[in-house]
Amino acid sequence: MYDFEIKYRPGNSTHFRGADALSRTHESVLLVENNEQEISRSIVKAGQSQDAILSQIIQAKQEASSSSTSDKKISTLAKFASITPDGLLMRYVGPRGRPWEHESLYYKVWIPKSLRDRVLSIFHTDLLAGHLGIRKTYQPLKDRVYWEGMRSDVVKFVKSCVRCQESMLPKIPQTIGTSMIA
Repeated sequence: MYDFEIKYRPGNSTHFRGADALSRTHESVLLVENNEQEISRSIVKAGQSQDAILSQIIQAKQEASSSSTSDKKISTLAKFASITPDGLLMRYVGPRGRPWEHESLYYKVWIPKSLRDRVLSIFHTDLLAGHLGIRKTYQPLKDRVYWEGMRSDVVKFVKSCVRCQESMLPKIPQTIGTSMIA
């Protein structure tokens, strides 16, 4: 019915020896209900309510008087926060004062400190994440979630990934009982 040709495109990295199909995945799913591998909305909400800073932001937003809080940092952060009808704290990361842009695209889930390693693991080390590099791990995270210092956390996480470090090691030829003579 369709006339097309399938062509193999090898990856451009000579150091990473992972599977091409996995290294090219662009979609990682976060906040999916009833999935053991993912983080559900209820887990994030519970983590947000337990986080020292995020719980204060939630309280300031619920009281609708973030300017009355004594902590300037909390009142500043609360200006960029929003709470969904089901109680999930979101962070606005888009441009201000552009009514022609669709603002809902710029609200990201505010990840509490207790869940950051788990979220990084989902986007980097899970089976379908493909152990991508810093940029390709950070971009899908940036599109979906927010926390202060996320970029530096991604850099640390990827650089400390044992599997990624092992894949970067040069292959040493195996010699069986003979010495290599150059």
